[in-house]
Amino acid sequence: MSAVLLFLTPLFPLLLAFAVLRWPALSRWSALGLAPALLVLLVLDIDSSARYQWWLLGSEMGLDRTAFVFLCFTLVLWLAAALFANSEIEAAGRPRFGLFFLMTMSGNLGVILAQDAATFYLFFALMSFASYGLVIQRGGNAVRRAGFVYLTAVMIGEVALFVAFVILDGHAGGIGFDLLGNTPLPDGAMPLLLIGFGIKSGLLLLHVWMPLAYAAAPSAAAVVLAGAMVKVGLLGWLRFLPLGWETSPLWGELLLVVGFVGAFYGVVVGLLQRDPKVILAYSSVSQMGLMTALVGLGLIAPQQWPLLLTATLIYATHHAIVKGALFMGLGELAAARRPWQRRGLLAGFAIAALALAGGPALSGAVAKLAYKSKTAGIVELELLLGLSSLATALLMARLLDCLRYLPRSDRALAQGPWYLLLIVLLAWPWLWPTAREYLLSGLTAGHLVSSLWPVLAAGVGYGLFAWLRRFIPRDIDVTVPAGDVLPIFATLVRWLGQLSAAAARGMAGWAQAASAMWRQSGDGMRRWLRVAEFEKLLLRWEVAWGFYLGLIVMLLVAGGVL
Repeated sequence: MSAVLLFLTPLFPLLLAFAVLRWPALSRWSALGLAPALLVLLVLDIDSSARYQWWLLGSEMGLDRTAFVFLCFTLVLWLAAALFANSEIEAAGRPRFGLFFLMTMSGNLGVILAQDAATFYLFFALMSFASYGLVIQRGGNAVRRAGFVYLTAVMIGEVALFVAFVILDGHAGGIGFDLLGNTPLPDGAMPLLLIGFGIKSGLLLLHVWMPLAYAAAPSAAAVVLAGAMVKVGLLGWLRFLPLGWETSPLWGELLLVVGFVGAFYGVVVGLLQRDPKVILAYSSVSQMGLMTALVGLGLIAPQQWPLLLTATLIYATHHAIVKGALFMGLGELAAARRPWQRRGLLAGFAIAALALAGGPALSGAVAKLAYKSKTAGIVELELLLGLSSLATALLMARLLDCLRYLPRSDRALAQGPWYLLLIVLLAWPWLWPTAREYLLSGLTAGHLVSSLWPVLAAGVGYGLFAWLRRFIPRDIDVTVPAGDVLPIFATLVRWLGQLSAAAARGMAGWAQAASAMWRQSGDGMRRWLRVAEFEKLLLRWEVAWGFYLGLIVMLLVAGGVL
């Protein structure tokens, strides 16, 4: 029974995706793809597993504690997104959206249940590449550019993970999690795992795809992109890093620093945005930075990891549900026609924003309390957590202020999925015994004050900022473009091309040819970053050969490490 259910969980939505090609009307029933996953949660016990010797030269799928928590919030988000997509996506584009939606769902569910590296990588790649179709659903130059940046990041991450898994297999002599967990992690695999999964998690400097992709995708796609799929990067770290059994102080301190810097960087850049979806994207960079710091603490103090894992799972659940509710709320607010509908949606949206800011008696307060309790005694972290709560509250105030820039939609959207997420947001801390303990302990006077002061201070601070903003000349633009690092990268490429051209002018023969190549590469890179001609570029053999050559070089480097 368990073997059949575990295997059907990712397979059934994939079969349904192929059925959509034959019967497009089935795209309205994408939620059915979650039926086996629901049965897994209701029927199977935690720590159930099954081996499939005929699949991928022997693979394993299972439901451990981590997979159970991830599957719970992933199931809720995909269900709400599937129901919401039926009203948001136009009928003409619904079969295409449903195809990529179900393929991405298959990858997301499969990667959660995978218990070996090969199965994990297969479903991780399926989820990453299929979600490109969700990002570019709306079409247009800006959307295709966002899709190209997203797919470029995916390619880099996939190559890094492939090489990391090759190194792990060579050292451990196998690819099962039980075997990998008993083998010291090779030095060459650690940076590749951090980069590969860091791209998906929105790690600082690897986050540039997030603002572009979240802004380009429909709200139904953004719900699963920001809520469920971004957590797969965190899941990859939980699966493959030596958490709980090996000390890695250097890498742990690096993740700790990068995580907290990213937590504040995301807020600072988010405050300089106007698009609400972009603000939420930078909020994800900030919140994922806090979870990255927890992973760093686990590498520094492996004996504390069981407690840190509980805090990580609670924080991941909180962020997934809240971020899904906020993105769907933006879609609902854009389509609200009647004033009473808009007022009700604004009230629910404000509750979700307050939860993300760590407001009292909400899931954010539960997550922050769990975070603080597992890192108690570290004064610097307690100070940083308090400041991050204030920073997040400021960003949520900016989000509520920028709702006036939200473009209006003429489509009537179903509000049932939105209220489903809002109910889950309010209810899940009461349903999870461990989270309920933190919720009840947080109702004391001291904890209520500690969770309320950042919200009040942020409200006063942002009100003062809004008043001072009136004195800033209107012709001064203080916003930062989405994908903040990309323009800097394009500028560096242009400068590199100019420097190489200047150096080559004083040389003869081969140097002039090299200069031409540098100029062409600089022009091509700027064109890729500025103009979305992705479909044409993929058809050129130079592009495919470049990716293939890069993979070979990385494998050769991996061979040297081995």
